Amino acid sequence: GATLSLTAVGGSQYQWTGVNNFSANGDSISVSDVQLINSGKYYVLVTNAAGCTHLDSVIVAVNPKPAAATTFATTSICSGKNVQLSASGGANYKWLPATGLSSDIISNPLASPVDTIQYMVIVSNQFNCTDTAFADVNVIESPKANAGPDKSIIEGSPVQLSGSVSGQDVTYLWSPAVNINDIRSLKPIVTPPVDADYFLTVTSNAGCGFSIDAAHIFVFKDVF
Repeated sequence: GATLSLTAVGGSQYQWTGVNNFSANGDSISVSDVQLINSGKYYVLVTNAAGCTHLDSVIVAVNPKPAAATTFATTSICSGKNVQLSASGGANYKWLPATGLSSDIISNPLASPVDTIQYMVIVSNQFNCTDTAFADVNVIESPKANAGPDKSIIEGSPVQLSGSVSGQDVTYLWSPAVNINDIRSLKPIVTPPVDADYFLTVTSNAGCGFSIDAAHIFVFKDVF
């Protein structure tokens, strides 16, 4: 895959020949994207201004390049979880960055990243030739519910709850579904006749669990 460069000196004209019917002129030549079939002996016939000639040669060895591969290009995990990376195609492996990896010099490290990250693996063979591959790990934030502060009301009066949620790709609702105007609103209006607990449940649609929090409503009798 590299470029082969050959150079000769000592004359005014240069005629190159080699494997696979290779032929070229000039003191410096190059062959781009060399393959294994380009290995072999290359000859150069050098001629000076007086017409004298000399034949020289060079042996070119083209080493095989590893073919780096990973078992997946992209995967997703829940925050706090891990995933097994795996690469193949060579004899030695180097993962970059090393963030969250159990080891950065083995083919199959365990990855526990905190945030979404792209890992690159450099695969090398016995000839120290290298190739690279990539694996993206998307970290999905686990859901968290916050029902807000407890509230106090006079019997018969409404009060608004102050819920909030965090996490990626989540759904939420309140329970119980009594004396509340909208169980799917983060800030519904409730009018319980007596003390009551309202539970806010948030669920991950990506399978990263759920979270529940409660807000207590204190209901006081009016003063006469």
